[in-house]
Amino acid sequence: IKSFDVAQSGFGSSWTNEPKRIVLAEPRAACNDKGFSVNVQNSIVVVERGECSFVDKARLIQKVGGIGMVCVNSSPRPRLLMMPAGPGGAPDVTISAMMIPHGSIDEIERLLAETKSPGGKKKTLIARAQVKSNPKKGQ
Repeated sequence: IKSFDVAQSGFGSSWTNEPKRIVLAEPRAACNDKGFSVNVQNSIVVVERGECSFVDKARLIQKVGGIGMVCVNSSPRPRLLMMPAGPGGAPDVTISAMMIPHGSIDEIERLLAETKSPGGKKKTLIARAQVKSNPKKGQ
């Protein structure tokens, strides 16, 4: 079991703690639906911060059938951002979204690599979001 610090977005729905398939977006920026080379249907999609807004990434993932977005911060500072909805809000975004710290994508890639069985057949990595609201210091 691996856990990450998270910041929930200022848009979209709340996370459930039901296990879901997780995939890495290709390309990682997730700013163009023509570029998705992985099936994101019914999956939580891990993307990298940058190149377009957080809301644009979430809208795109939602459009192609993803059910959640985990955005990896591309900068070590600030550690986490809330991911604002922007001036017009984002009432059309219904998927869940959160940010995890810079460098977390390396750990996710390692976990995904471990899902390959000896015969080369790929298994599925399942994630469960357990988001605590306003955790006390040290939790």
